[in-house]
Amino acid sequence: MTSPAPAVWPSESARSAREVRARELIAVSLPTLATTARSDGDLGLAARLFGEGLVLSAEIGDRTNVAYYLEALAEISAEENRLDRAARLWGAAAAILEAIEVIAYPHAADRTFYDRQLAAVRRKLDGRAWEEATEEGRAMTLEEAVGYALEKETAL
Repeated sequence: MTSPAPAVWPSESARSAREVRARELIAVSLPTLATTARSDGDLGLAARLFGEGLVLSAEIGDRTNVAYYLEALAEISAEENRLDRAARLWGAAAAILEAIEVIAYPHAADRTFYDRQLAAVRRKLDGRAWEEATEEGRAMTLEEAVGYALEKETAL
């Protein structure tokens, strides 16, 4: 019997974890699946998977991963040219990370992509719009930030 291809392993892990309702395992399997979907150009699937991870992380009280998923959804918003939304999500994630005193994610040590997207959005938004949007995000409670991130279209 041959083993599945490496690209299949994360999805098999997530499927197995769902079957036994291992929320922590699901939450840590989803970044790989979502990042792969984003790399393949499927932003809709990536957003759904990052959103699922966000919900699970919030449910289990994993604020580090809540911030990670908020940043990932901000990156997708930036790719969709929803710049104010991206800035709000980045602001919310930054506030969470500062509150829990986390400066890096063990599973996402390379911040090059993040840094490039953040800089690009800052250049596209005027300084005042960036500051207002990030401050709105920073002012959100964790629950508000999760709810905002999961909204399909936002009115803010």
